[in-house]
Amino acid sequence: MKKIWFAVAGLAAALTVVLVVILLTSPVKRIESSDGESLYPYGYEQTEKGLEVHISGHFPKGFRWVAMSESSEIHAAEKRQSGRKAVFLLTVNGSAQGTVRFNLQKESGGLTGQSYEIVLSLLASPQGELSVLSNSHREITGLGEGSGEGFTYQAADQTDGTVMVLLHAQESMEWVPEIEGTSVRVSMDAAAGAENDRIVRIEYAQLGQSWVRLCAGETGQAVELYVSTDLEERVNLIQHEVISYTAAQQSILGQYEAEFTSVYGTVALPEEALGVERAIVDWEDGESVGYLGFLLSGCRWEMYLLSEVPADWCKAPGKAVETTVGDTSVRIGAWGTGSSAIWLMGENICLLRCDEADSETLRTVAEQVITAVQHG
Repeated sequence: MKKIWFAVAGLAAALTVVLVVILLTSPVKRIESSDGESLYPYGYEQTEKGLEVHISGHFPKGFRWVAMSESSEIHAAEKRQSGRKAVFLLTVNGSAQGTVRFNLQKESGGLTGQSYEIVLSLLASPQGELSVLSNSHREITGLGEGSGEGFTYQAADQTDGTVMVLLHAQESMEWVPEIEGTSVRVSMDAAAGAENDRIVRIEYAQLGQSWVRLCAGETGQAVELYVSTDLEERVNLIQHEVISYTAAQQSILGQYEAEFTSVYGTVALPEEALGVERAIVDWEDGESVGYLGFLLSGCRWEMYLLSEVPADWCKAPGKAVETTVGDTSVRIGAWGTGSSAIWLMGENICLLRCDEADSETLRTVAEQVITAVQHG
């Protein structure tokens, strides 16, 4: 009997040694993110079912982690989650490369607000094993709120890269959006099931920063948001507040535009032009001339419809450059503190100017404007 026990003990010892050797020689499956500055430590490990992502920390009350894959081949599913730990399983169909975002977010009043994001860039082998190419984190705005005269608002970055604003008015109110800058586009829709609520979506247009003002009818107030866009074509909410501002200014601009149209007709501008203003203004000698102001290519432009070329335009000899856009002859030169271009449009001379643009940008915008005018 002792021989049998000795044999069993010896076999157990041998198996233990083999197991230790296997553990020592097998690759380590748990991978740390090496993102030491992350507020929420995270790591990942290979399992038979896929890549598990572990996020730990003390999560704010009412917030939870949500995973979103930007690749149709890579799938992210929640395994379990508590107030201190979230575990997700990432799987893949064949070989693929893509990004998965983990957002710490909160649902409030019909709007999703985020406060933190973890991003994994992933590569899958033909055998279907996911590897992490890079990882990063960012703190984001979360859910911003405020109130004005007869209205409240919520604003938040969204997982799809947009910024959403929920406007709630106590009674029917006309909202007029205004954009200062060219980095974003703004759309507004009625909120489902709420008569006086409006949903505003701010979307990426190009890299840069913009001010968005949502003018609250005739209250003399507006929700002002400062946003920036990044290289991943996301809009980021930087700051927000209620300011003194009146949408009545928009109705005045509408009257100016009607006067302009009655004299000069519809003068088309490029579709990309933002913040367009049309009016009739007094020129230097008291003559009334047509005026168009707009934002394009990151600069503020002024275009005047004149009866003759200004006497002081490009006085220095050799400073004007002749070029053509289609069949239109254009002269580019200095005037005032900036660059300008002049060409003939029907019975009017168009003078396009900008204080900030160089000659190349001026020529590009002039070409865009002339093309828009010719094609209506």
